[in-house]
Amino acid sequence: MKAVADALAVTPMALYHHVDNKADLVALMVDKTIRENPMPVPSNEGWRENLLALARWSRDGMSAHPAVGQLQLRYRVWTPASLAMGEHWVSLWQQSGLESDAAVECALLSSIAILGMVHEEMHLQDFEPPDESQLGLLPNLRSMYRAKFEPGRAFDVLVRSVIEGLYTSSSVGPGEGKR
Repeated sequence: MKAVADALAVTPMALYHHVDNKADLVALMVDKTIRENPMPVPSNEGWRENLLALARWSRDGMSAHPAVGQLQLRYRVWTPASLAMGEHWVSLWQQSGLESDAAVECALLSSIAILGMVHEEMHLQDFEPPDESQLGLLPNLRSMYRAKFEPGRAFDVLVRSVIEGLYTSSSVGPGEGKR
């Protein structure tokens, strides 16, 4: 709180006239960053494309403000904007035609997977691949590290795969091919 107060050129006690504690301050930051850009409006392209658009929007927001997501987790805050985003995510899955419980499970699992992808992508920005001496007799691994990596394209492929994989495995009835 002192650092925030110093940055705003006020006393820490002045902040407490607006927020009760650090968690309240974090909640304001979370809500502000989520509302920075409006959520994508559902299109006529179907629930899968609308999920992809919402996933891209979430990725853009988290990438623009990586520390805010970490603070939200640390202080365990929920805001009107974060709850509205979650509600929208679940409602898109409910449009899939899956049974209600399956749609909710897919919403939860896809959310976890996509958040994990975004966090890993942020860590990859500082990633240094092994050098040639380490990859000497590993041609397959060498080709992977030399391949052109396009984060936006990779994100779309992964999100589409998660959505389709969850949908397909939730659509299959018991004993009809689930392993």
